[in-house]
Amino acid sequence: MSYSIPLIRSAVVVPFLRWMKENGRPVQDRLEAVGLGFVAPDQKELPIPLFSVFALFRMMAKLEGPDIPARVITAHSLFDLGNFGQVILGSRSPRDALTRI
Repeated sequence: MSYSIPLIRSAVVVPFLRWMKENGRPVQDRLEAVGLGFVAPDQKELPIPLFSVFALFRMMAKLEGPDIPARVITAHSLFDLGNFGQVILGSRSPRDALTRI
């Protein structure tokens, strides 16, 4: 029997990494705690385990409060998403962005 590991691009955690760094949080310790110690902010296309991303988001909400996503998102967050962010920024409408993605 084969197993599949659901993966997602590491760009989804980059806004959180940026926020942790800017706010003096232990970025590497938190990444290692959820099995993402190999992720770097400049590797936006790196495939990472989806369940580890969920674990990071849960840990952030537990440590920083449930409003952490609202505090993390800034005007620069679309740039943090790598290629998808650039496609979204270059679109005329939300529909155009979804079609292009």
